[in-house]
Amino acid sequence: MGGNFVCRLLTVLCVTTWLRASAAEAAALPLPPQVFLDSRQPVLSGQVITVAAGGDLQAAIDAALPGDTIVVQAGATFRGPITLRTKQGDDWIVIRTSDLAGLPAEGTRVSPSNRAAMARIATLTSSAAIGTEAGAHHYRLVGLEVAVDDSVSLSYGVVALGDIGPGQTTLADVPHDLVIDRCYVHGHPGGNLKRGIALDSARTAIVDSYIADLHSDVQDAQAIAGVNGPGPFKVVNNYLEAAAENIMFGGSNPRIPGLIPSDIEFRRNHCSKPTSWRGLYVVKNLFELKNGQRVLVDGNLFENNWVGADQDGSAIVLTPRNSYDNGVDARWSAVQDVTFTNNVVRHSGGGLSLLGLDTSGGQDVQTQRILVRNNLWDDLGGATWTGGGRFLTLAEGRDLTVDHNTVLQTSSVSHSWDLPLTPTAATEGFVFTSNLAAHNASGVTGDGTGPGNGTLAVYFTDVTFAGNAFVRTVANVPPAYMYPAGTWFGDSWDEVGFVNRLAGDYHLAATSPLRGLGADGRDVGADMDAIAIARAGAVAAAAPPVRVEQDQPPVSLSGGWLSNAMVRHSAGTAALAMGAGVRATFPFTGTSVAWIGYRDAWSGIARVWLDGVDQGLVDTYSGSGECATKSAAAAAPWVWVDGFEFTPTSASPSPSPSPSPSPVSGWTRAEEADPSVSYEGGWLENAISLHSGGRAVLSMGEGVRAVFHFVGTAVRWIGWRDAWSGIARVSIDGTERAVIDTYSNGDRAQAVLFETEGLSDTPHTLQVEITGTKNAAALASSVWVDAFDVIGYAAPASAPSPTSVSLRRVEQTDPAVAYSGGWLSNAISLHSAGSAALSMGAGTRASFTFNGTSVRWIGWRDAWSGIARVSLDGVDRGLVDTYSNGDRAQSVLFAADGLAAGPHALQVEVTGTKNPAAAAPWVWVDAFDVGGE
Repeated sequence: MGGNFVCRLLTVLCVTTWLRASAAEAAALPLPPQVFLDSRQPVLSGQVITVAAGGDLQAAIDAALPGDTIVVQAGATFRGPITLRTKQGDDWIVIRTSDLAGLPAEGTRVSPSNRAAMARIATLTSSAAIGTEAGAHHYRLVGLEVAVDDSVSLSYGVVALGDIGPGQTTLADVPHDLVIDRCYVHGHPGGNLKRGIALDSARTAIVDSYIADLHSDVQDAQAIAGVNGPGPFKVVNNYLEAAAENIMFGGSNPRIPGLIPSDIEFRRNHCSKPTSWRGLYVVKNLFELKNGQRVLVDGNLFENNWVGADQDGSAIVLTPRNSYDNGVDARWSAVQDVTFTNNVVRHSGGGLSLLGLDTSGGQDVQTQRILVRNNLWDDLGGATWTGGGRFLTLAEGRDLTVDHNTVLQTSSVSHSWDLPLTPTAATEGFVFTSNLAAHNASGVTGDGTGPGNGTLAVYFTDVTFAGNAFVRTVANVPPAYMYPAGTWFGDSWDEVGFVNRLAGDYHLAATSPLRGLGADGRDVGADMDAIAIARAGAVAAAAPPVRVEQDQPPVSLSGGWLSNAMVRHSAGTAALAMGAGVRATFPFTGTSVAWIGYRDAWSGIARVWLDGVDQGLVDTYSGSGECATKSAAAAAPWVWVDGFEFTPTSASPSPSPSPSPSPVSGWTRAEEADPSVSYEGGWLENAISLHSGGRAVLSMGEGVRAVFHFVGTAVRWIGWRDAWSGIARVSIDGTERAVIDTYSNGDRAQAVLFETEGLSDTPHTLQVEITGTKNAAALASSVWVDAFDVIGYAAPASAPSPTSVSLRRVEQTDPAVAYSGGWLSNAISLHSAGSAALSMGAGTRASFTFNGTSVRWIGWRDAWSGIARVSLDGVDRGLVDTYSNGDRAQSVLFAADGLAAGPHALQVEVTGTKNPAAAAPWVWVDAFDVGGE
């Protein structure tokens, strides 16, 4: 493989419960938001400050301490501007209406009909009614009406969270931990009212609120706009009404160098423009990103958008911009990692407009990793909404996946602009699969190119175009052969077989010819039930994806895997193998799953199963051309596992890991690495600050043990508990004391997993043995050892373990070990010194020469392990079956004691055979231990 090995391209292979991986999928999928904010009502223990009508709300805010609640009289009006002050301490200050009973329950959106239950804050100037000091934090506003007085003809914002000006040029200046909950934020029918909420903050949530009447005839107006805040942001279950852009990130340049609004959750919102505004105000789109990354847009309703300014009427716009304003050259501005799923977009001049780079040429980061999956696009274009009427308008993005959309539009399926902003002038990495749309006159077209294959060849690279269906809605539609094979054409919408198209029911009827015709074997077009679930806020739809690295539980790697470390891998490492039958297993509880890997010219074919059902073959090769079966161009059959992502079935945030109290007086702590603790089998180290001493060990191998030697009258086992934790057996002095289920539905650091008192003040041995089992709710069977506490003192281990100081460890790479035949190297942290050798070739040998009176062969045991023949000093010692129904690292596979002092030779020969339960005949050599030298 040579020097090219370190410069291969990272990509993502995706398998979900509703969409199989495509063998030819060319586009990398987006990263999800890395943080999802918990916006639930906090529990406060401070004083309650009441502000009656005519009272001084600002004085109450100035006097409040973290943990206090300010109760403002419902129905009363308080004049702005009001400023949220910077306080010391991380407890919340809640400012709420006195009539909580008049509001809907937390999690339900308010409307103007709830005004009577709200306290009103109004501004009489162009300044915001509510603003923040630099660094203000931990404020929650509940049940407030925040407004611009009718007498104000020009307003720059109703609520300003943070500052776009020179007062906020570092992250330390940014306000953070702010929540707007069930508030009514609005302008009024007259005047130029630029913005509802300026989101120039960090860790901010806007939930269950109603933001309306934002419009201008001279400039852009937004319900929510973020420019100078880093995120994360949560905007969930709101009504957003504004003339130009209902919500936008970017547009002006941030004052903070390098800032990109990140980790944005935008779900279950209703974005709309009253049709009565037509011809009165500047109108552009419903959702726009000019600077943003790791954005989830899921389960929203976008409607009512027409051409009213300088755009083409598209509802959704992704167009990175460096505005050269604020004295900043923001060349770093980026639009990347955007997931657009389960939305309804309707009554608009167009669908999605995507631009790869700023047309001014002053921006460096190309738009990339965009996923548009399972959306309904209805009533796009035409005389009512004007605009281009296109589903997609594209120019030079990268890694765009458009999958399972149902589209009813009046013009092109997609149109590519001839804007030579990049060297290729093409969209790089384009997946267009399982979509249903009207073809109309031009279908998939571009500037200067005809419909279908001609446009795909000119304006796209690394194309996957499969399982799509087009409806001929006009005469003279190009013939089907002008598109990739397998594209379905119908002569009218009636041929599609919707349940009731005229009534807006776009479910496919049981008799529809598009049933099962998608590229993944599912129905073509969007899953309407999944959209309804997401819009309704079902728990499954709300849960964020979770990333699990390949070397973390509950991932198990069976057979021969090598470890590869480079910065392009997730968390810096990945595993690879090319042995037939080698497996990676990921148990999870959730609604979707993605296998994350690496694709290159050395990559081969893997078979994927989901819940025991064969999902087909995945060809991971990447190079020029497409490959539906094993590519002849592939140089080797390597398969990579870099990690997995899944969407949990519960959206409720897990509690933050909280350490248990430190040992009370009288207890002495022994860390997991103390000499008084010895280990048998394979344990993996984990280093994070939440562990006692910053480290802990874990394992999920059946029969693996940790042994603690101590003198004292009481003992505690300290460990980690989470949703991946299993069951262990605890014994003291050889007598079983308990079977401990360490599972928890939230992360618990430094938890007391077992405790006993009343022991004699003499030496004792506590043993933790992993059973390899778990309860039904647990995702895996991992067991953790973080420390032990004892009333007394920890004693050195009384009996040597296989790797104790009485034995000298000789690694498999030592010159004393010689190999004949074909052996592979495998590098993972579970092996002694991080690597081991393996082979399954009959007759291959590993020979170890040593001086000593005892020897042990150390190796790996698992379900793919076979039988070896062992000889010592030329004498056959018999067959060793290394099979195990669970992974066992650093196992003692053979031991001999009482040897005569002097030189000896131990030989391990692979027989190429296995017992009937084993999946393969692999034999491992990890190390040898020698005693009595």
